[in-house]
Amino acid sequence: MSIFVVCTTLATVYAVTSYVFLRKPQWIHRIRRPAFIARNIGHRGGAGESIENSLLAFDKGLENGLEMLELDCHLTKDSQAVVHHDFTLNRTTGQFGFIRDVEYDKLPSINSNLQLYYDSSIIISNDNSNDTDLLRIPLLKDVFERYPTTPINIDIKENNDELIKQVYVWILNNEEEFEYAFKKIGVTGVMTDYPTQLQKYLKSNKLEFILE
Repeated sequence: MSIFVVCTTLATVYAVTSYVFLRKPQWIHRIRRPAFIARNIGHRGGAGESIENSLLAFDKGLENGLEMLELDCHLTKDSQAVVHHDFTLNRTTGQFGFIRDVEYDKLPSINSNLQLYYDSSIIISNDNSNDTDLLRIPLLKDVFERYPTTPINIDIKENNDELIKQVYVWILNNEEEFEYAFKKIGVTGVMTDYPTQLQKYLKSNKLEFILE
């Protein structure tokens, strides 16, 4: 067999093999599965079906299949991080004013009849008087504690160092915080700046979660 034929054959095999593996990389590379997949994410908790950014909406959405919550945050006059989309209270409560100018304990509750944010002709209603507490503008920390195993995407509505700090507190960076999250609240995962330290904690406490 001539050198030309050998070289041509090798080149052809190389070209075909490269093309096949380019089209089917999974044949040689294991596809890494994501840690979790959220297919159903509730915008403001599901604003089209319940009172947006309320515990009522979050409860209802999770009961009906939500896998992740999206919510918005602002800071009150007394530096409490609260869940609310608008800068003002006008649309959601009927009272005028900015959230940043009102202390948390003086915030009004969200209206039980609320215009849908993208179409004012649609009214989202809640007629159950027993749900009054669930229509209070929630504290961010209460949302985390109420839904410890639910992934939450937080949209920070203003460039405020104190607000960012209060959101950042949910990034856990030491063993005491890990202990509180896993053993007291019962979360299945946390965000950290120190993954090696967290992994040591998980192994020492036999808290390795395997994705099936």
